[in-house]
Amino acid sequence: MKTTTGFAIGSALTLGLVGSFYLHWGQHSSTLLLGLAGVSSFSLPALVGLWFVAWRSGLPLMRLSAVGTALVYLASFFSFGSVIGCGPTAPEGDPVVIYSHNVGGLNSSEGDPGSASQVAEAIVAYGADIIVLQEVRASFADDLASISELAEYRYRATEPSDNTNMLIWSRWPLGDSSTAPLIRSDQSRNTLLTSVDAPQGSFLVRNIHLNAPLNSSAVDIWQRQLERLAVDGKTYSGGPLVLAGDFNATESHHQFREVLDGAFSDVHSLKGCGPDTTWPASFGFLPSVLRLDHVLITDDFVVREVKTGQPSGSDHRPIITVLEFKSTNQT
Repeated sequence: MKTTTGFAIGSALTLGLVGSFYLHWGQHSSTLLLGLAGVSSFSLPALVGLWFVAWRSGLPLMRLSAVGTALVYLASFFSFGSVIGCGPTAPEGDPVVIYSHNVGGLNSSEGDPGSASQVAEAIVAYGADIIVLQEVRASFADDLASISELAEYRYRATEPSDNTNMLIWSRWPLGDSSTAPLIRSDQSRNTLLTSVDAPQGSFLVRNIHLNAPLNSSAVDIWQRQLERLAVDGKTYSGGPLVLAGDFNATESHHQFREVLDGAFSDVHSLKGCGPDTTWPASFGFLPSVLRLDHVLITDDFVVREVKTGQPSGSDHRPIITVLEFKSTNQT
């Protein structure tokens, strides 16, 4: 009986791990598999149950299997920094606080001053120095601009369009800004790039919002956008850079991990706390399940803190990142 039970547990553990690893490590190009890959880490509760049963079985082989598969799983799905690096550390110098938020769920065709005030309250509460927003309608940007508490962010870069989609606001002077799609496609969203002349040092900020891989043509654009970012990361040598925004990808997507195989590092992997999921911001009584929003940095910075904030009515949670220049890069 024990042998049969042990075989069943071992088989279930093997199938569960194989399925999770296939979704996590595979380079998928279908909407279904990309969606499943995004939530592949949520196989953990089922595996925890199997590990518990395996351990309670008392069979040495099953206990060894439980410990071995648990270690392999944790090594594959959890970043080192988000486990032991969790929690803020005091900056040694003056920090740079970046507030990045997809506010698309807050927009209305006529504007919503109430929603804008919620975002403004969050920005002020977190002490942001740089504001990076995506899916910003012109009316919503106007509502933000009318809020006196945000008057100190008087240096502003926006995507030049009739229906503003991106903005970067700063306490400190901004240099020239530019917008450009990542790839040659009429459907590819723009990125917004600007330089910041901060007291701590000058650096670049790039506002990112990738297309969502919701169908075959969108998947193709999304993959090409991530490939472009991966190439940029492998060839980048332009000084301190922060990329912030909605990547519509998680670290369970092979294409996004390729972006992290060069000059860019995800702040969550360096100083996160657990999954730090950002979307959907609320799902009834359930928590958000995916971290689609990211802040990537070059090696010119030290990450002091990363946290997700309250959604303020948006379908995304903001990411608040506290950075510090490495001393050798300060000007």
